[in-house]
Amino acid sequence: SISEEGLSPFFARTIVDYAITVGENVSSIEVLALPDDPNARVEISGNTNIVDGDNYINIKVTAENGYYRNYTITVTKVKDTSKANAFLENLIIEGYEFTKPFQSESLSYDLGEIPFGLESFNIAAIAKDPNAKVEIVGADKLVDSGEGVITVKVTAQDGTTTKEYKVKYTVKAAGAEELQEKQMQD
Repeated sequence: SISEEGLSPFFARTIVDYAITVGENVSSIEVLALPDDPNARVEISGNTNIVDGDNYINIKVTAENGYYRNYTITVTKVKDTSKANAFLENLIIEGYEFTKPFQSESLSYDLGEIPFGLESFNIAAIAKDPNAKVEIVGADKLVDSGEGVITVKVTAQDGTTTKEYKVKYTVKAAGAEELQEKQMQD
């Protein structure tokens, strides 16, 4: 639990990314994090000296055997919280699924391997606030080989609050026939 209202989504131990938007009068947030195992250790950092813009509260839970899980709360401090929503409602890439389900608060995604020769993606990026601006970079010209990243930048109605969603993909290695066909096209 935290001392401010509005944490999204509701806590579930399998979800590691959370977000909250707070007003300009908030300078710290109290965090209560209790582990399932009473012998596990909990470390909380980043919950004091909250400044304008994005702040990150990190909660590290370490089991006796050394295994750990990190939880992150993105705290966005703004003057007018009603105009600071820079989250996506949904992000869809036609014909593909992310390796983990889409959640507004989670900013990193992976498509896994895509076929060689694919030149672009059709993307639907829908902002939670209809007055927010959405910009997609890298979906119209994919890399030919290796890893690529598509960035979906959302700017809130206030013009200063932003979130960047990153979608990573890996181009499947091309066979000799595919390489020859690509050279002929070029």
